[in-house]
Amino acid sequence: MKKYWQASLGFNKIKPLKALGIAVVAYIFYLAVNIFILITLLYFNWKIPGYELQPSIIKLFGNGTINVIGAGIISILVTPILEEIFFRGFLLRILCNKLGIIIGSLITAVAFGFLHFPWQAIIPSFVFGLILNAIVIRSRSIWPAIAFHILNNAIVFAFLLLIEKRLAGSIIL
Repeated sequence: MKKYWQASLGFNKIKPLKALGIAVVAYIFYLAVNIFILITLLYFNWKIPGYELQPSIIKLFGNGTINVIGAGIISILVTPILEEIFFRGFLLRILCNKLGIIIGSLITAVAFGFLHFPWQAIIPSFVFGLILNAIVIRSRSIWPAIAFHILNNAIVFAFLLLIEKRLAGSIIL
């Protein structure tokens, strides 16, 4: 018999390397989707909310080393785990069981998008949520989605930190 948290929240066993592999492949797909969207926006000169520079969350935590470490722990580890437990482990499972996979996944991705700030980031967060949903549905476990979410947040946090410390400008140029 499966443990409650395993059966109810999607913490089904999966080999760690398989979960990481799924996360990396999904991340490459996610980057490809975003590159396609950005090229399309540039080509047609469209403006879609969320696909412009966003304010840095690092400033919310302060400038000290301890503050930045705390922001990193919260952004890279705590937030992805809690969001995946709620959105994919709880909400997605319930909605897919009641409404079907497509409708359940769309509603979960919309809810995920609306709960991410700033509000203009709803569309990119919706796309991110759809990919996370697909990972969970396909793998039947939230572990790969947690790995994917942590990977994404770690990369974003690292870039934000580089930009905040003005290292990215010298690296990019």
